[in-house]
Amino acid sequence: MTAEQVTKMRTLLAPFFLRRLKSEVCHHLPAKTEVITRCDLTAQQRDVYHQIGTLARGHHYSRCSL
Repeated sequence: MTAEQVTKMRTLLAPFFLRRLKSEVCHHLPAKTEVITRCDLTAQQRDVYHQIGTLARGHHYSRCSL
């Protein structure tokens, strides 16, 4: 696809894409609030979590040449 075709496609599609921020649309909304709630993992969740960590570390180390 050429640069000209990309530009034409963007021009044609632009009216169909709404890319606006919340602050541009609704000024009276309060700021976003994030709440982090900690909870314990079940035994099965903990096992899966550790398995993924082990696999990720093994993958990382296999890509490193020491």
